[in-house]
Amino acid sequence: MPESAPVKILIRTPNWLGDMVMSSGFVRAVLEAFPESQVDLIVKSGFEKIPLPQLWTNNSF
Repeated sequence: MPESAPVKILIRTPNWLGDMVMSSGFVRAVLEAFPESQVDLIVKSGFEKIPLPQLWTNNSF
């Protein structure tokens, strides 16, 4: 982990559901690399309600 990890991280996810699921590995890697950081996702309207707990972090909007 870097000496000074970011306090907040904002990730913009792809607009298509399949692409968003495929990007879940990246989101998981960010969560593991920066466990003390707040990680939020920007998702396509309606996707914030999809029950993918492995993707959702602190906030999805």
